[in-house]
Amino acid sequence: MKKVCFIYPHITSYILPLLRGMAEGCKLDVVYSPAPIKAGFGEHKLFNHPNITWTKLRTIFPFGKYFGMYQMGIIIHILKFRPDIIVIFSNPRYLSFWFILFLGKILKIEVYPRGHGLVKKKKPSKLIKLVYRIIIGLSTKYLCYTVSIKDSLSNIAKEELLLVDNNTLYNSLPVIPKEKTGCESGIFFIGRLRERCGVEELINAISILRLQRRNNIELHIIGDGPLSDIVLSFTVR
Repeated sequence: MKKVCFIYPHITSYILPLLRGMAEGCKLDVVYSPAPIKAGFGEHKLFNHPNITWTKLRTIFPFGKYFGMYQMGIIIHILKFRPDIIVIFSNPRYLSFWFILFLGKILKIEVYPRGHGLVKKKKPSKLIKLVYRIIIGLSTKYLCYTVSIKDSLSNIAKEELLLVDNNTLYNSLPVIPKEKTGCESGIFFIGRLRERCGVEELINAISILRLQRRNNIELHIIGDGPLSDIVLSFTVR
């Protein structure tokens, strides 16, 4: 059974089912840092699994909170664990991320960064494109959350170096087709409740529609984060 090191900045609730599934096929070492207060991630209860070990490392900010973040002890941890594969969050602002990319090359460990690519950059600069060329060049393959992320990297990397690993939520209480009428008017918002997520604009828009009696729309908000209290204060009639 292969040994996989899964390195993330923080543990989120939606990633726990993914880790449980991965552990069915490998020895999984999950490395993470405690989530900052009001970061929109929260602290989640970790579960016991015979194939999972949880390793908490402190993140330091020697150059501030914009660049140079480093998960303390990560290199020593990898040298001790000696994984066959490393899956790591792709954030070029972390020094520890770059150290792991180079360490993977030196030790011949497969490294798979997982991230947003260039999809959040409307007009990525030549420097940003160069950074991602280097990242993908040092990686075994780049894991893209969505097809659109893969498309954002298609001009700077070969297609065989890009894999789509859909960033999804697991629904333990699905509504089966026969329970639906086809006349539902509900809208679901699923995501972290944080600045620029757009949930406040969505609430206001639906409030206006309901006041104008154009449609009896129901809004269902699924998520947590810094805007939770603000969202709860809204009343949509």
